[in-house]
Amino acid sequence: MIMNQFQYKFSQAENTYFNGPALSSPDFDKFESETGRLLSNQLKEFYLFMNGAYVKCSAFNTCLKSEQFPIGHKGSISVGPFYSLANFDDEYPGLPSYSYDDVEHLDNIPFQEWLEQDKEEYPLCEGWSPVKKESYISVADATGGTAYILIGAVRNNLGKVFYFDKEGSELYNPQLIASSLFELFNGLYLD
Repeated sequence: MIMNQFQYKFSQAENTYFNGPALSSPDFDKFESETGRLLSNQLKEFYLFMNGAYVKCSAFNTCLKSEQFPIGHKGSISVGPFYSLANFDDEYPGLPSYSYDDVEHLDNIPFQEWLEQDKEEYPLCEGWSPVKKESYISVADATGGTAYILIGAVRNNLGKVFYFDKEGSELYNPQLIASSLFELFNGLYLD
């Protein structure tokens, strides 16, 4: 198992929200059929190894875009803890807009299809494309709980790792930070 090489970066959580019972292939089949989301092989291996965990080496270097840094800003984020599979957080992404409450009715429409008056009134939404929460699995907290680590759960993004800032603009959410879960684990370091 590849997870053995990352074992030192994790510790078993005492909190049952982050520490579930041991899993097996039938558990994965049940999850996929009930949620309509796919689990990548690496995510399955993680959940076979640890069904939720605290992260000892929690820092990860990445480049994130924001309104302040639209071309990106290099820095580190903190990752963890990881949820047990039964307690994955289904809250984000996909909720109505929290940036502009009065444009919630536009959340399911890509920006290029908005009426011109809406585009002019809300120019910061340029580039907005609806995020389908069914396309992701929220597997961990990030940056002290102000963000989520998401794993792609549909064929076009399966296994890719994304950062979702709960307080960030829809324009910059979610952001790809690693091509796979093991790439994320490999990049984790003690801060």
